[in-house]
Amino acid sequence: MVRLKLIADLVINHSSDEHPWFEKSINRIHPYTDFYVWADPKGFDDEGKPIPPNNWAVLGNGTTKEANSIFTSSPSNSQTSIYVVSN
Repeated sequence: MVRLKLIADLVINHSSDEHPWFEKSINRIHPYTDFYVWADPKGFDDEGKPIPPNNWAVLGNGTTKEANSIFTSSPSNSQTSIYVVSN
């Protein structure tokens, strides 16, 4: 008899940054702005890149501070959004 234990990491509440709802949210079209979490950046670094509003991190995703931030910047507006799976 084989005893198999399985741990599944399901990401069921994420959408692509190419999804129509996300694109409408970036363009601030109501009610899609409420579908995602948006936050103003803390400021901008010397290269003009937005600084995430807090130090929340995505664990095990990249090696740099920017890659580990739960927030990603949007080129279409001046805010950052909570991490989107397919960038």
